[in-house]
Amino acid sequence: MGGVTVKVGEEGSGIRVVERSRSNLPSNKQVQFDQNGSTLTLRSRNQTHFVFFGWGMQVSYLEVTVEPKLYQRLKITQASGNTDVVGIQATTFDLTSATGSVELNTISVASANLIQTSGEITLLGANQIDNLKVTMTSGRFDGRADAQHVTVNMTSGEFGLQFLSANPLSLDHDMTSGSATYSLPQSTPFSISVDKTSGAFSSGFTMTQNGNRYDYGTGGPLYTLDMTSGSFTIRP
Repeated sequence: MGGVTVKVGEEGSGIRVVERSRSNLPSNKQVQFDQNGSTLTLRSRNQTHFVFFGWGMQVSYLEVTVEPKLYQRLKITQASGNTDVVGIQATTFDLTSATGSVELNTISVASANLIQTSGEITLLGANQIDNLKVTMTSGRFDGRADAQHVTVNMTSGEFGLQFLSANPLSLDHDMTSGSATYSLPQSTPFSISVDKTSGAFSSGFTMTQNGNRYDYGTGGPLYTLDMTSGSFTIRP
Protein backbone atom coordinates (compact mmCIF):
# COMPACT_ATOMS: atom_id res chain seq x y z
CA MET A 1 0.00 0.00 0.00
CA GLY A 2 1.04 3.63 -0.18
CA GLY A 3 1.40 4.49 3.47
CA VAL A 4 0.06 4.54 7.03
CA THR A 5 -0.04 7.33 9.60
CA VAL A 6 -0.83 6.42 13.23
CA LYS A 7 -1.25 9.46 15.46
CA VAL A 8 -2.84 10.65 18.68
CA GLY A 9 -6.07 12.60 18.49
CA GLU A 10 -8.26 14.26 21.09
CA GLU A 11 -9.54 12.83 24.36
CA GLY A 12 -12.74 10.85 23.85
CA SER A 13 -12.36 10.70 20.08
CA GLY A 14 -12.09 6.91 19.97
CA ILE A 15 -10.31 5.30 17.03
CA ARG A 16 -10.81 6.90 13.64
CA VAL A 17 -9.64 5.26 10.40
CA VAL A 18 -9.66 7.03 7.04
CA GLU A 19 -8.50 5.36 3.82
CA ARG A 20 -7.64 7.69 0.98
CA SER A 21 -7.03 6.83 -2.65
CA ARG A 22 -6.77 8.72 -5.92
CA SER A 23 -9.39 6.42 -7.41
CA ASN A 24 -12.44 4.62 -6.06
CA LEU A 25 -11.60 1.38 -4.29
CA PRO A 26 -13.90 -1.62 -4.71
CA SER A 27 -15.13 -3.07 -1.42
CA ASN A 28 -12.80 -6.08 -1.67
CA LYS A 29 -9.79 -3.73 -1.80
CA GLN A 30 -10.72 -1.51 1.14
CA VAL A 31 -9.10 -1.83 4.55
CA GLN A 32 -10.31 -4.83 6.53
CA PHE A 33 -11.30 -4.49 10.21
CA ASP A 34 -11.11 -7.41 12.62
CA GLN A 35 -11.85 -7.04 16.34
CA ASN A 36 -11.25 -9.76 18.90
CA GLY A 37 -11.96 -8.52 22.41
CA SER A 38 -9.75 -5.50 23.02
CA THR A 39 -7.58 -6.23 19.96
CA LEU A 40 -8.27 -4.29 16.76
CA THR A 41 -6.54 -5.44 13.56
CA LEU A 42 -6.40 -3.31 10.42
CA ARG A 43 -5.29 -5.07 7.24
CA SER A 44 -4.75 -3.35 3.91
CA ARG A 45 -6.03 -5.29 0.93
CA ASN A 46 -4.96 -2.73 -1.66
CA GLN A 47 -1.61 -4.03 -2.85
CA THR A 48 0.87 -1.88 -4.72
CA HIS A 49 0.71 -2.45 -8.48
CA PHE A 50 2.92 -1.19 -11.28
CA VAL A 51 1.64 2.10 -12.69
CA PHE A 52 2.74 3.10 -16.20
CA PHE A 53 1.83 6.60 -17.44
CA GLY A 54 -1.22 6.68 -15.22
CA TRP A 55 -2.41 3.17 -16.07
CA GLY A 56 -2.82 0.68 -13.25
CA MET A 57 -4.21 0.59 -9.74
CA GLN A 58 -3.50 3.55 -7.48
CA VAL A 59 -2.33 2.71 -3.96
CA SER A 60 -4.22 3.83 -0.87
CA TYR A 61 -3.16 5.64 2.31
CA LEU A 62 -4.44 4.96 5.81
CA GLU A 63 -4.79 7.62 8.50
CA VAL A 64 -5.39 6.11 11.95
CA THR A 65 -6.16 8.44 14.86
CA VAL A 66 -6.36 7.06 18.40
CA GLU A 67 -7.13 8.46 21.85
CA PRO A 68 -4.25 9.77 24.01
CA LYS A 69 -3.83 6.84 26.40
CA LEU A 70 -1.43 3.98 27.14
CA TYR A 71 -2.00 1.05 24.76
CA GLN A 72 -0.95 -2.47 25.62
CA ARG A 73 0.50 -3.32 22.23
CA LEU A 74 0.97 -1.70 18.84
CA LYS A 75 2.08 -4.01 16.03
CA ILE A 76 2.86 -2.84 12.49
CA THR A 77 3.93 -5.07 9.61
CA GLN A 78 4.99 -3.21 6.46
CA ALA A 79 5.96 -4.77 3.14
CA SER A 80 6.68 -1.41 1.48
CA GLY A 81 5.47 2.16 1.45
CA ASN A 82 5.68 4.76 4.21
CA THR A 83 4.68 4.49 7.85
CA ASP A 84 4.52 7.38 10.35
CA VAL A 85 3.83 6.84 14.06
CA VAL A 86 3.36 10.04 16.07
CA GLY A 87 2.92 10.53 19.82
CA ILE A 88 1.90 6.96 20.64
CA GLN A 89 2.24 5.54 24.17
CA ALA A 90 2.37 1.76 24.41
CA THR A 91 3.68 -1.00 26.64
CA THR A 92 4.92 -2.97 23.62
CA PHE A 93 5.65 -1.78 20.09
CA ASP A 94 6.54 -4.33 17.40
CA LEU A 95 7.56 -3.16 13.94
CA THR A 96 8.51 -5.37 10.98
CA SER A 97 9.51 -3.48 7.85
CA ALA A 98 10.64 -5.26 4.67
CA THR A 99 11.41 -2.06 2.80
CA GLY A 100 10.15 1.49 2.52
CA SER A 101 10.35 4.30 5.07
CA VAL A 102 9.32 4.42 8.73
CA GLU A 103 9.26 7.54 10.93
CA LEU A 104 8.68 7.31 14.69
CA ASN A 105 8.07 10.71 16.26
CA THR A 106 7.91 11.35 20.02
CA ILE A 107 6.74 7.89 21.04
CA SER A 108 6.84 6.54 24.59
CA VAL A 109 7.05 2.76 24.93
CA ALA A 110 8.31 0.28 27.51
CA SER A 111 9.56 -2.23 24.94
CA ALA A 112 10.23 -1.68 21.22
CA ASN A 113 11.24 -4.49 18.86
CA LEU A 114 12.15 -3.09 15.42
CA ILE A 115 12.95 -5.53 12.59
CA GLN A 116 14.28 -3.96 9.41
CA THR A 117 15.16 -5.86 6.22
CA SER A 118 16.04 -2.79 4.17
CA GLY A 119 14.75 0.72 3.68
CA GLU A 120 14.95 3.39 6.37
CA ILE A 121 13.82 3.85 9.98
CA THR A 122 14.03 7.32 11.52
CA LEU A 123 13.31 8.38 15.11
CA LEU A 124 12.40 12.06 15.39
CA GLY A 125 11.57 14.24 18.37
CA ALA A 126 11.89 13.19 22.01
CA ASN A 127 11.39 9.42 22.05
CA GLN A 128 11.30 7.53 25.36
CA ILE A 129 12.02 3.79 25.08
CA ASP A 130 12.87 1.65 28.10
CA ASN A 131 14.00 -1.41 26.12
CA LEU A 132 15.01 -0.98 22.48
CA LYS A 133 15.86 -3.95 20.28
CA VAL A 134 16.83 -3.40 16.64
CA THR A 135 17.44 -6.19 14.12
CA MET A 136 18.53 -4.96 10.71
CA THR A 137 19.70 -6.83 7.61
CA SER A 138 20.56 -3.71 5.64
CA GLY A 139 19.25 -0.22 5.04
CA ARG A 140 19.56 2.80 7.30
CA PHE A 141 18.57 3.47 10.91
CA ASP A 142 18.89 7.00 12.31
CA GLY A 143 17.41 7.81 15.66
CA ARG A 144 17.10 10.12 18.66
CA ALA A 145 15.87 8.66 21.93
CA ASP A 146 16.42 8.14 25.61
CA ALA A 147 16.63 4.36 26.03
CA GLN A 148 17.66 2.45 29.13
CA HIS A 149 18.55 -0.86 27.49
CA VAL A 150 19.66 -1.19 23.86
CA THR A 151 20.32 -4.37 21.86
CA VAL A 152 21.29 -4.16 18.19
CA ASN A 153 21.97 -7.00 15.75
CA MET A 154 22.97 -5.78 12.31
CA THR A 155 24.19 -7.65 9.24
CA SER A 156 25.04 -4.53 7.26
CA GLY A 157 23.77 -1.04 6.57
CA GLU A 158 24.10 2.25 8.43
CA PHE A 159 23.08 2.65 12.06
CA GLY A 160 23.04 5.81 14.15
CA LEU A 161 21.54 6.51 17.58
CA GLN A 162 21.76 9.68 19.66
CA PHE A 163 20.85 9.56 23.35
CA LEU A 164 19.06 12.75 24.33
CA SER A 165 19.79 13.28 28.02
CA ALA A 166 21.14 10.12 29.66
CA ASN A 167 23.42 7.22 28.83
CA PRO A 168 21.82 3.78 28.59
CA LEU A 169 22.15 1.35 31.48
CA SER A 170 23.10 -1.39 29.01
CA LEU A 171 24.16 -1.44 25.36
CA ASP A 172 24.95 -4.56 23.34
CA HIS A 173 25.84 -4.16 19.67
CA ASP A 174 26.56 -7.12 17.38
CA MET A 175 27.50 -6.34 13.78
CA THR A 176 28.77 -8.33 10.77
CA SER A 177 29.56 -5.30 8.62
CA GLY A 178 28.34 -1.80 7.87
CA SER A 179 28.76 1.28 10.04
CA ALA A 180 27.39 2.23 13.45
CA THR A 181 27.60 5.49 15.41
CA TYR A 182 26.41 6.25 18.94
CA SER A 183 26.24 9.76 20.43
CA LEU A 184 26.24 9.85 24.24
CA PRO A 185 26.08 12.71 26.75
CA GLN A 186 29.64 13.59 27.70
CA SER A 187 29.16 13.99 31.46
CA THR A 188 28.48 10.35 32.39
CA PRO A 189 31.28 7.73 32.71
CA PHE A 190 30.94 4.38 30.94
CA SER A 191 33.00 1.40 29.76
CA ILE A 192 32.90 -0.66 26.58
CA SER A 193 34.25 -4.11 25.81
CA VAL A 194 35.29 -4.50 22.16
CA ASP A 195 35.57 -7.94 20.52
CA LYS A 196 36.34 -7.56 16.82
CA THR A 197 37.72 -9.72 14.02
CA SER A 198 38.53 -6.77 11.78
CA GLY A 199 37.16 -3.33 11.08
CA ALA A 200 37.60 -0.10 12.99
CA PHE A 201 36.58 1.03 16.48
CA SER A 202 36.92 4.73 17.28
CA SER A 203 35.92 6.93 20.19
CA GLY A 204 35.42 10.66 20.50
CA PHE A 205 35.88 10.32 24.27
CA THR A 206 39.26 10.30 26.02
CA MET A 207 39.37 6.68 27.14
CA THR A 208 41.76 4.40 29.02
CA GLN A 209 42.40 1.06 27.34
CA ASN A 210 43.01 -2.15 29.23
CA GLY A 211 43.09 -5.06 26.77
CA ASN A 212 39.80 -5.04 24.90
CA ARG A 213 38.13 -2.84 27.51
CA TYR A 214 37.89 0.95 27.21
CA ASP A 215 36.94 3.16 30.17
CA TYR A 216 35.70 6.72 30.03
CA GLY A 217 36.20 8.62 33.26
CA THR A 218 35.88 6.39 36.31
CA GLY A 219 34.06 3.79 34.24
CA GLY A 220 30.41 2.92 34.60
CA PRO A 221 27.94 0.63 32.82
CA LEU A 222 29.84 -1.91 30.71
CA TYR A 223 28.68 -1.87 27.09
CA THR A 224 29.64 -4.62 24.63
CA LEU A 225 30.59 -4.55 20.96
CA ASP A 226 31.03 -7.71 18.89
CA MET A 227 32.01 -6.95 15.29
CA THR A 228 33.26 -9.00 12.35
CA SER A 229 34.06 -6.02 10.13
CA GLY A 230 32.85 -2.52 9.38
CA SER A 231 33.21 0.58 11.51
CA PHE A 232 31.92 1.50 14.96
CA THR A 233 32.10 4.98 16.50
CA ILE A 234 31.09 6.17 19.93
CA ARG A 235 31.23 9.92 20.55
CA PRO A 236 29.76 12.84 22.50
